[in-house]
Amino acid sequence: MAKDRGIETYLVTWNIFVSESFREHYDPNSISDEGFYHHGDGYSTDPIKQYNRECVTQLINEYPDLTGLSTSLGERMNGLSPKERQKWIEDVYYQGMKDANRPVKYIYRAPFTIDPSITREAIEKNDFLPEPVWLELKFNWSHAYSTPKLRITHGGRSDKLTEYWNPDPKNYKVAWMARNEDFFTLRWAQPDFIREHIKENGHDYVGGYFIGSECFIPAYDYSHSRESDHFQWSYAFEKHWLYYMLWGRLLFDPSTPDEVFAQELGRRYGQSNGRPLLEAYSAVSKMPLALASSFLTLWDFTLYAEGFLSTDTSGYNSGKAFISLEVLLNTKPIESTYLSIRDYVNRKMNQESTEGWVTPIQLAETLEKDSQHSLELLASIADHDSPVLCCEKADIKAWAYLGLYFADKLRAGVCYQMYLETGDESERQKALQWLESPHAIKHWDDLIEVTSSHYVEQPLMHLGNTPFSWKLFRPQVLGDIDFVRGEKKEASQNQ
Repeated sequence: MAKDRGIETYLVTWNIFVSESFREHYDPNSISDEGFYHHGDGYSTDPIKQYNRECVTQLINEYPDLTGLSTSLGERMNGLSPKERQKWIEDVYYQGMKDANRPVKYIYRAPFTIDPSITREAIEKNDFLPEPVWLELKFNWSHAYSTPKLRITHGGRSDKLTEYWNPDPKNYKVAWMARNEDFFTLRWAQPDFIREHIKENGHDYVGGYFIGSECFIPAYDYSHSRESDHFQWSYAFEKHWLYYMLWGRLLFDPSTPDEVFAQELGRRYGQSNGRPLLEAYSAVSKMPLALASSFLTLWDFTLYAEGFLSTDTSGYNSGKAFISLEVLLNTKPIESTYLSIRDYVNRKMNQESTEGWVTPIQLAETLEKDSQHSLELLASIADHDSPVLCCEKADIKAWAYLGLYFADKLRAGVCYQMYLETGDESERQKALQWLESPHAIKHWDDLIEVTSSHYVEQPLMHLGNTPFSWKLFRPQVLGDIDFVRGEKKEASQNQ
């Protein structure tokens, strides 16, 4: 069905595994695809290589509509040197593809621990793979929805990446993996960000993007209440239709004007509503980008922007997944033009210029302006008894309240840091005012109210076994107030 519709399908594989039957009958020390953690030491023998190689060949021959294969050198290869990992791929996948009765396309996921020259040589010296080979690179690790500038990659470095495209590659093109682990529930639409991303990164050596998430499959919609009259779709990707339309149309032609998307919103919800809806979405959808740019995060679960969460392997961790004021004071931005709260206060204390920087106060003002503008636009849009339009508006409101909450929290952070540096009690009182009603806590309560009207508690990989809801973290929002009311030493210990 995919081939008939011009859609390419690839089988993406991870190494080094065998079947349970192989382990049972041939090698009890081998790593099977059942009962073993995906990450760990590699174990390979000549029979394991032969088994995997023959599987590659048979797969290609058995499924003529399969476009190609993709491999990664990341998992179950610990303990192997970079050259040993590359040699394994050549002996197994390359040879298996050569032995097949037809050529197939190939996606090579750039390894995290191998010098680019090793990978590059292996791709460029082959003479049998259809061109171009796609070299997949994770953009800003797992959080492409941050800054459109390449600041970090999986493994923590981006400086070595230039070796993949300098000099120009001979037979491959880079395909950016724009991973989104930051928002799944709320609809998102920010066409200018996508345009800027493509303009910034759409070089001659780039062939395209992979768009998607590891933590969310947009099939069964488990977040929305099925009892609500809002729920009028079958799958989550139907609810997020604008997200996919934006990426699809703009990757095809970045000059596609906003009017195209406004007209589609208008077709669904009334032509007079199309433009204000898109404008409102565009304004509030900057919020997760601002948070991710302000907050240095790494692997998949370390940021969930729509929940204001930053996690690690501890998951929910008694609510510590929430980005508290204390955490915000200690973070460093991923975007090099952003000033952290602490650096900003230090500059003010030393009377140093902040020209050319995005300060926490400037960011707060932008977030507030965008959120208020969006809410004003929504007030001009009548629902016309359309439950789905009501649902769209509710998501925009949720982003707006998140933006207002983030803005006031940044302001509180600046005031509290000033208090820590100067001992000026009035600064602590100002911090409390920004955290209390009608500011931060009020915005979070508004967020709870609007999301509770149509969303249910939902599983979230970031939190492990704890279901997510915005209401769940209200105690942590209040905890910021308790933190600021506490003694100075509570924060100074973390500096």
